[in-house]
Amino acid sequence: AAAGGYPPQQTPMTSASPACSSTAPPPKKQHEKEVVAGEDVGTWYKHREWKPNEEKKDFKPVQLEAKKDPDEKKKGSGSAWNAAGTWEEKNTMPWWHNKLSQLEGMGDAPTVTIEKVEDVSGEASIVHTRGVPKFMYDIKAEMRFSGLQRCKACSKSSSDCRCSNCVRILGKLLLKELSWDCEDSIGLEVKALEPPGPSHVKKAGQKECQEFLDSAFGDAVRNYLRTCVEDYKGLVESAPNPKWKSQLPPKSESGWGGLTTTT
Repeated sequence: AAAGGYPPQQTPMTSASPACSSTAPPPKKQHEKEVVAGEDVGTWYKHREWKPNEEKKDFKPVQLEAKKDPDEKKKGSGSAWNAAGTWEEKNTMPWWHNKLSQLEGMGDAPTVTIEKVEDVSGEASIVHTRGVPKFMYDIKAEMRFSGLQRCKACSKSSSDCRCSNCVRILGKLLLKELSWDCEDSIGLEVKALEPPGPSHVKKAGQKECQEFLDSAFGDAVRNYLRTCVEDYKGLVESAPNPKWKSQLPPKSESGWGGLTTTT
């Protein structure tokens, strides 16, 4: 017995484990087979050597044409993206610029002819709401005109004959009012200008220019502007009936379907 009455400590017995080599290859399984160089192993082992039968071609994208829907809405219903019939507004001032420029050359030559249309201003747009188009326009412009009113003696001679008794004409035709809220009235005013030439020749003043406006010349300009308005409304076909009836207030058999109060 050890000193102090404690039993002596015993050292556990350990057995030495056999040494294992980490470089030894693992044993092969029965179904595995060693591949020998040059041996025919079929096509499964040569997949990296595969080449396509067709030659390499350059890729060229092909544009696909969208199929047209026979039930596609007409141009009166607005843009294709606006299927819900919400608010849509298109600027049409370039269209009016082109139309008014076609007034150049109009008149009764050589008496009076519109030389140039300038200072076209205003606002114009086609508004689509609830599938119904509204044609809005408020246009102003100036038309410069000139001409020559030949006397009786020169009118019987060649076309290039003129004298001091022939009246030189120069002025501006002002389009003051061409608006969608007053289509029946087209406001035109005339402003006389000083024609070129010596002082002893006759020149048209404000009174003579106003007479030309009140003649067939002014009627031709007004008729053309009315034709422009008709063509403008023909840009979009109006729907015969509102398509989105759910957005409209309900109709009442007795008239207005609003609230009524009793006292």
